[in-house]
Amino acid sequence: MNDDRPWQATFAAGAAALPGALFLALVTFGIASAINSACMQLAAGKAMSAALALLFAGAIVRSLLRAHVRKEELHRLLGSSTKARGRSGAIAAEVGVSLFQVHDSRAVLVVATGAPTPGVYISTGAMRQFNDSELRAALFHERAHLDRGDHHIAPWLYFLSDLLPLPAGTFIDIYRCSREYCADRSALAHVERTDLASALLRVARNSSPSLEAGAAFAERHAMYGRLSALLQPTEESQPDLRRRRLVAIALSAIFAIGLALPALSPVAFHCQLPRMGF
Repeated sequence: MNDDRPWQATFAAGAAALPGALFLALVTFGIASAINSACMQLAAGKAMSAALALLFAGAIVRSLLRAHVRKEELHRLLGSSTKARGRSGAIAAEVGVSLFQVHDSRAVLVVATGAPTPGVYISTGAMRQFNDSELRAALFHERAHLDRGDHHIAPWLYFLSDLLPLPAGTFIDIYRCSREYCADRSALAHVERTDLASALLRVARNSSPSLEAGAAFAERHAMYGRLSALLQPTEESQPDLRRRRLVAIALSAIFAIGLALPALSPVAFHCQLPRMGF
């Protein structure tokens, strides 16, 4: 769906979160059903319920620990930032974003995130290299991420995908890449293509590895395709509505079938005590 980036991002995020969401729903249902089940009168039933509860708790703790590590990484990198003033502050006010300056003269970093404070963070190294037009283009790109709510979606997406050790990384990569194209498209309503491409090229040359928690403008693996799209624009094709419907139906069907499994297989969740005759 590279020709339909907004929906590609939406569906990829949904596919990445789907196993974790099903896991939460099914295990919660299983634990709730087991409480009043006849199985709880048997030692084997109690052991199975305890194992299920431990699995559930372990998955939650694992996801929370990973979320804490990501948050600490952001605070370590951005926690000492200060409100941008002067030239950059004036451009940020024009764009309509809260801009914070990260005191790092070496890194070229531009990131929209919700922590420590929601807004856009830019390193002193980036501010030294960007001219006014490039800075304005970069900030409009980041504002698009904030307007789309990417800084809210990403933490939940990572949390759900961390619940199970499944290969959801491909879907997350597709989501991260697609949202960059969407932010570029939104920014082009306010800035010139060449200014955004120039800012992107400066980041590609000088940025450190991107943060998993959301260094959106520094998605290195998507930069070259984005540069090509900016400098060699093509006519936008009509969206394939049939394909959108098919993917939406497929994801919805997977989720519905997953939720229906307990009802279709009651033996997995219920048991009966053997009757004793006299």
